[in-house]
Amino acid sequence: MVHRIIFWSHVAALALSLLLAGPPAWAQAQPDPKAIARQIFAHAIELLDKGDYAQAAAEFRRAYELSPHYSVLYNLGQVHVELGKPVEALDAFERYLQGGGGEIVADRRKKVEEDIERLKGRVGELSIAVTPAAAAVSLDGRALGHEALAAPIRVVAGDHEIGAALAGYLPASRKLSVVGRQQQKVELALAPEPPKPVAPPAAGKLSVSCPVAAMAVLAGGRQLGTTPLSGPVELPAGKHRLRFERPGYRAAEPEVAIASGASTSVDCGARLLSPVPQAVAAMVAIEASEPGVEPKVDGAPMPKDGGLPAGPHRVDVELSGFLPWHQQVSLEAGKTTRLDADLVPTPGFKADYESRADAHRTWAYVLGGGAVALGAVAAGLYGWNDGRYVDWQGEQLAIDEAHSAKKKLLSDLDQHQTDNDDLIGSIQTVDGVAIGLAAASGAMLAAGVVVFLTGPDPDRYQAVALLPAPGGGVLGWRGAW
Repeated sequence: MVHRIIFWSHVAALALSLLLAGPPAWAQAQPDPKAIARQIFAHAIELLDKGDYAQAAAEFRRAYELSPHYSVLYNLGQVHVELGKPVEALDAFERYLQGGGGEIVADRRKKVEEDIERLKGRVGELSIAVTPAAAAVSLDGRALGHEALAAPIRVVAGDHEIGAALAGYLPASRKLSVVGRQQQKVELALAPEPPKPVAPPAAGKLSVSCPVAAMAVLAGGRQLGTTPLSGPVELPAGKHRLRFERPGYRAAEPEVAIASGASTSVDCGARLLSPVPQAVAAMVAIEASEPGVEPKVDGAPMPKDGGLPAGPHRVDVELSGFLPWHQQVSLEAGKTTRLDADLVPTPGFKADYESRADAHRTWAYVLGGGAVALGAVAAGLYGWNDGRYVDWQGEQLAIDEAHSAKKKLLSDLDQHQTDNDDLIGSIQTVDGVAIGLAAASGAMLAAGVVVFLTGPDPDRYQAVALLPAPGGGVLGWRGAW
């Protein structure tokens, strides 16, 4: 039936074209749009016979564009019906009736009007309003021009999706179900895009080296913390003016350049004020168990007067041969804090010290023993010599008596006197030796006492225990049994 209608429409169109005057003779050389349209129209009919409705519809549109004639619209509407495109078919039929006007026979007009009514049951209308008006609108993914939004848009009854997008706004969409013969109003308002997060400026890391605790660290007037910092701090890349301050210390303001992704180190440059301001002045006194130590406070030699700013400090005492001693202390303004630094010897120093002390003691004992031995010899000589002296006195008395009584010959008495004189000489010599030995004994005894008393004490480091010191470090504790 459709083919027959199209065929007779084609015949009518051809008959109508024959009635029209052809182009004048002088224009025969120019391409005749109507002739071309007739050829395209004929090709469209051939496509219909082959069942290629989609291509036939395209050819009918081309023919109409070259030579608009309302009869082609009827054929185009019929093809759209076959293709299941009620919106396009309805549009073609309405334009057909409008273009043909009174030239369309009554039966044909009635038939087309009936087709239009049936098609309207399958078509609804959408009135679309979008804010902002410049937004691009799409219907089921197909872009709609702004001019298309000026009037309601015909769509096939059923489910549809309307979308809108505009730079700087969040896209919006709405799904809806369209009913035939009804008009629906759709409003879409686009929300502005939220501002994009601003990427933080590139940053680097700053490490602070400072032997002084409780030193405030500031960058650009903002306090980063107090020393010692728990770790490196992040700062935006670029130059920064730092400030290190603590009461009793001269403030330092170094400038550092922070590179993106790099680490930079800076020293706080802590320097004591001299004298320390009275308001924060405190004192520390250190008693060390060993002579010759030079204590340090916060890594620097302790002031001679012991004056320091109130607050936390680290005290270090180091001496060759001894374990380092340190202690954290918090000083109070106007007060003196006393610390006992009991140094603990290293094992090597302790062993060397005890070896030297034992050698001193051994020499003291040797000298004492030698003194006792010499004293004993001197005493023995003195006792033996004392007996000899008694013998000499008896002999001398007998000689003297013999001389008086003239009981013996003078020559015999002379010999006795000579022997007795030799004896007294020997006694005197032995007395000298005994006295010399006694003197040597006394000297050795004195030397032994001096060596004993002045030498190192072997027991000095015998009992040493390591105990944790308040605030850190070690304390040496000694005991004796």
